[in-house]
Amino acid sequence: QEISLHNYTTIADVGQRSLDINYVIANYNTLNPKKLLTENDDLGFTQNHFWSKTEIKNPTNLKLNYYLETARPITDLVELFIVDVVSGKITTKISGDNMAYSERSFDNRKTIFKIEIAPKSSLQLFLHLKSDGEVIKMPLKLYSSESFIKSVSQEQLIFGIFYGILAIVSIIYFFFY
Repeated sequence: QEISLHNYTTIADVGQRSLDINYVIANYNTLNPKKLLTENDDLGFTQNHFWSKTEIKNPTNLKLNYYLETARPITDLVELFIVDVVSGKITTKISGDNMAYSERSFDNRKTIFKIEIAPKSSLQLFLHLKSDGEVIKMPLKLYSSESFIKSVSQEQLIFGIFYGILAIVSIIYFFFY
């Protein structure tokens, strides 16, 4: 299934300050975070740094695997810091438009991160967004493996139809030429 996390997320605009994750964890509430209003909040054309915080819990006895979709594909830098609440261990995943696909944490055209949630655990997700003046949008969707595969398959079908029609039109116009 697909779950929107916007109801459980707050975001802070820290301007041009480049903060590290330890400072953000310790002082997040002093950064004046605001709740996300919609499933795809538009933060506007900006070069500012944004930090968001979301908490996820797994009350089950099973390890859960999810895919987190966030930020537009043209966002220059997207860093996900996964903090285990109990141990304090921080895991970092990076994506963004300024990176080659092979360097991203998850090789996809969208900004996707794979998240594993251990049984009976709680995680805090800190997301750092930075762009060079483009619009920053903040969707936060959590997909199960099955729903992620279904979503990607539907996109591929639509792209296939679009590019197929484009190729046919190009061939027809070539013959008219």
